[in-house]
Amino acid sequence: MPRMVGGQNLEGRYFIVRVPDDWKENEQLPPPSPDDRWFERLTDFKSALDGPWIRKPVRRQPYRQSL
Repeated sequence: MPRMVGGQNLEGRYFIVRVPDDWKENEQLPPPSPDDRWFERLTDFKSALDGPWIRKPVRRQPYRQSL
């Protein structure tokens, strides 16, 4: 079962993404996908997070399907 990791992007939004079981905190996150979950409020993010939380803001954009 894939692990879930949460973090905050540079714009201040919170996200939860799936990472492989062997993923380490110093590795890059996988590319954005439609399965990513995005949150505007910290309380909503914390209640949905069931895994580690990356404390340093990272560059992450929501998935956008190209036309």
